[in-house]
Amino acid sequence: MNDIRRWLIYISVLVAAVFGSGCGLIEAYFTGRSTVIEVDSLPPTYTPTPFTMVTPCAFSWATQPRPDLVDATTAILDGILDQNFETVVTLYGETCGTRFLAMTTDFDMMIVDAPECSEAAMTLTMESIAARLSIAVAAGEFAYPARLGWLAVSCRNGDSVVRVREMIDRIVLE
Repeated sequence: MNDIRRWLIYISVLVAAVFGSGCGLIEAYFTGRSTVIEVDSLPPTYTPTPFTMVTPCAFSWATQPRPDLVDATTAILDGILDQNFETVVTLYGETCGTRFLAMTTDFDMMIVDAPECSEAAMTLTMESIAARLSIAVAAGEFAYPARLGWLAVSCRNGDSVVRVREMIDRIVLE
């Protein structure tokens, strides 16, 4: 009988310690007499902490427009293009959640009202732009967030649009 009583008391002390009994004392009966055990004297219990799990995510290809780089690019190309042109600078890379890892800096240029809107003219324009950007980066005039990537040059004259696109490294090496 004493063993059952001790076992019940042990269970009730554990339950009171883990879940809280609302009172500071637990009265237990050992060997027929009353013994008072203070809850504060019980061994500390494990208190679970909030669990935050970092969920793995797969990187996916992404682009990030960078309008803040347009002015620097336009300044580098000052004097090369006589025509009115619009520039878009975009970073291309991988993203995972809020992280973005830039791999290349890509340029897309549109020449508005080009006097000669042909593939040959746009190829020559693209070659001079690629050479100037490569020289500026090599000389340390400006550092882009990632290596030079794609260069697209387009022209529009009336309803016709001509677009040429190539990697800057390939243009400069040819």
